[in-house]
Amino acid sequence: MMSGHLPKAVLEGLQDAQSRPENTARLTLRAGDVVVPVIEMTDRGLTVARDKKLPLRGHVDIYKGTELVRRALIIAAALEPGRAVFEFKQQSACGATAPLDFVHGQDIEGYLPALD
Repeated sequence: MMSGHLPKAVLEGLQDAQSRPENTARLTLRAGDVVVPVIEMTDRGLTVARDKKLPLRGHVDIYKGTELVRRALIIAAALEPGRAVFEFKQQSACGATAPLDFVHGQDIEGYLPALD
């Protein structure tokens, strides 16, 4: 690696990116027009970079890159210098397709069979 030719700030940024956990590497939290990076996410909540415009509670979307992966209702648990910790009050995973509200591929009583 030619690290001798890179500025110190760039090297620190690369080292920080390599040490970041894989599951939160590209996660962002979006609340309306506010977008902040997710520092850490667990099944009970998440930690984000603190932003004065970020609401302390409400519905948010969590993206991995450009893909919506989760919708959640959050409430602030702790405000620390440079970061905010939120707890999930409700969360639901988002898939590539809409959830079905019917049983697919089974014969259901009460319906006429398909005509061949």
